[in-house]
Amino acid sequence: MVGESVNVLRVCDDYQPTRTHAAAQNAETRQGKARPKFPRFSPLAARKHHPERLAVGAEEETGGGYAMAEENQAGKKEEEEFSTGPLSVLMMSVKNNTQVLINCRNNKKLLGRVRAFDRHCNMVLENVREMWTEVPKTGKGKKKALPVNKDRFISKMFLRGDSVIIVLRNPK
Repeated sequence: MVGESVNVLRVCDDYQPTRTHAAAQNAETRQGKARPKFPRFSPLAARKHHPERLAVGAEEETGGGYAMAEENQAGKKEEEEFSTGPLSVLMMSVKNNTQVLINCRNNKKLLGRVRAFDRHCNMVLENVREMWTEVPKTGKGKKKALPVNKDRFISKMFLRGDSVIIVLRNPK
């Protein structure tokens, strides 16, 4: 076992980065994202630079260990951001089952209840009333017609987040 790991280190010490790899490293250091300076494929060197990480065997015994702790921490951070950040409007709507008014990029407004959402503002909405205005076409030489308000009811829908401009709480 010791002889094998020494061979791995010896192979990694002879590692010469390709031109593209070196260019990527230079770009990362210019952007302030410097990588640790240990050989690429050496688990021993990685453990030396990151002693807080568990060994592979220990990770299996603890049921995931480091990976599960990172995942749990990320979940808590996301939950905190949803309850205090800009997405708190959506979180409160989901918890209290209240209506929100959503202005979309297609100049339509959606008034409905949010069932679920994510950090991209993708949403599952229920009991949605979609509202928009249309200008009816007129014949040649006639005055322009006044805009007509239109609406329709949608029981359930998925709204992709990139079409959302603004989300407002219902002022009731």
